Amino acid sequence: MNHDALAGFGDEVEIDRPMVRHQATGSYFRQSGERILWGTYEHRVIPVDQSEIASPEDFAQTQIEPAIHPLTWNDLKDGWTELRRLFPEANSCEPAEGYNGIFSFTPDGNPLLGEVPGIRGLWLGESVWLTQSAGVAGVLADWIATGDPGVDTTSLDFRRFDQAHLTRSASIARASENYDEVYDISHPRNQTKQLRKFATTPFYVRQEALKAEFGTSQGGWERPLWYGTTKANQPGVPRDAWGTYGWSPSISAEARQAASGVGLVDRGAVSVFEVRGEDAGKHLDEILGSAVTLQVNGSAHAHLKSPSGGIAAVLTVLRTADDSFLVIGSSPEDVWHLRRETPHSDTVTVSDLSSATTALALIGPDAATVLGSVTRGAAPAANSPRTPVLDVGGVPARVVAETASGLGGWTLYAATEHGLYLWDLLVEAGAQHGIALVGDEAFTALRIANGVPAFGVEYGPRDTAVEAGLAGPFTGEGARAGHRLLVRLRMRSDLHAIVPGEPVSKGGSVVGFVTSSAEDPGSGHFLAFAWVDPEAAEEGTAVEISHLDRRWAACVERSR
Repeated sequence: MNHDALAGFGDEVEIDRPMVRHQATGSYFRQSGERILWGTYEHRVIPVDQSEIASPEDFAQTQIEPAIHPLTWNDLKDGWTELRRLFPEANSCEPAEGYNGIFSFTPDGNPLLGEVPGIRGLWLGESVWLTQSAGVAGVLADWIATGDPGVDTTSLDFRRFDQAHLTRSASIARASENYDEVYDISHPRNQTKQLRKFATTPFYVRQEALKAEFGTSQGGWERPLWYGTTKANQPGVPRDAWGTYGWSPSISAEARQAASGVGLVDRGAVSVFEVRGEDAGKHLDEILGSAVTLQVNGSAHAHLKSPSGGIAAVLTVLRTADDSFLVIGSSPEDVWHLRRETPHSDTVTVSDLSSATTALALIGPDAATVLGSVTRGAAPAANSPRTPVLDVGGVPARVVAETASGLGGWTLYAATEHGLYLWDLLVEAGAQHGIALVGDEAFTALRIANGVPAFGVEYGPRDTAVEAGLAGPFTGEGARAGHRLLVRLRMRSDLHAIVPGEPVSKGGSVVGFVTSSAEDPGSGHFLAFAWVDPEAAEEGTAVEISHLDRRWAACVERSR
């Protein structure tokens, strides 16, 4: 559009006025000589099928950019009205020409980066915004040249998605939602509205009847956050709406009941893989960088190292036969690690058993009593590496020590078709012990209260076991210079609730950030894991957590 106030500006002085982006209306505009260039995101989502994008041959013939499509002016009328409200001078203008531009949106809105499996030397750098371009170029250059991208790529690696849930329809639905909400103010606990009930565990029908509040995990699984039937006997503390968005007093009630008795946790969204073949052990040795010396029915936890020395994956390896292993994973990327080419990979088959397997965890001091009442054969001792297959009320279930909540207990892995029967069996057996149904938020509260950080939440490929507090008491040895340390914080007042991502300050300067938070089931104060600078990591250090326009007092309660 031409504008009278810009008369006299030619192509040699293209920009003499500020460039403007107005987030609230999804608009952006700038000068271009005598014209104003304007665009908006505030319109209906218009997905473009791959077949509608011009091929290189078409571009060579027409010289029309594949990302340029005919303008649909009716989609822009609301944005045009907003532009004239924000910029009254535009009322004297009329649109001269325009087009619909297209670009890539992924299911989570982030770029797709990484080396293509099976094609050494071919790297992806897709769905990259202009504002990300220089950073992406630097990350890919470091990644290609040194093997170390220099940043945590958990949210960037194209392998981060559950491959079973990446159909065209599913991808378009989630990407369209991301487009529609790209400039919206979204709470970290906000849940997607797309593809609900897309993937459910066998227990979903029972959870729905118990008025569970559901969220979704990265793979699209429907997850119980808490149960509406849980009675919160303690009165709720009045806190601000932002801090307690997506939170309920039922969460702490479930955690307290499990900590004092027994809790049942849906672990059915777990990733389970079988590695089978005469050289399966040697194949895993190469991937893990250490020898797998397990007896049949034995298990071990393993940290897969990233090129920078951090933790690329957390795996539980179970030997089920001389030539067979089960690997319980922690993220959708694990299958790519296990299928990595090694000198022994030609004799090994890696199968994804996640859909064929479901799991329930019994946690808490009464877990042994409940499990023993329905099991033929003795369960392994707490924290035992033994993982026998036991007869649990007729269900053959592999019993593995549970360590992620900090309460102890066992996770029972069974065939998916037996899942609902197993749920009903354990609920009935635990009724006389006041069994608590534990949602994901209560499980998070327990692990934070018990000082158990989670892979992909607290730590990842850029963090070592020492820095994340996974290598025993911190002595100062093994931490890299300048790298932050993972600590647990406690709010000074029970009136204050915090959310992930908030900055941590000391003496007025930002020294770190919160990774996860939850109400302490015992005291009612909010707890949080946070990465902080080494000088702020000592136990007892007073810090502040920024919350909107305020800072709230906290202290380092558990140092790494």
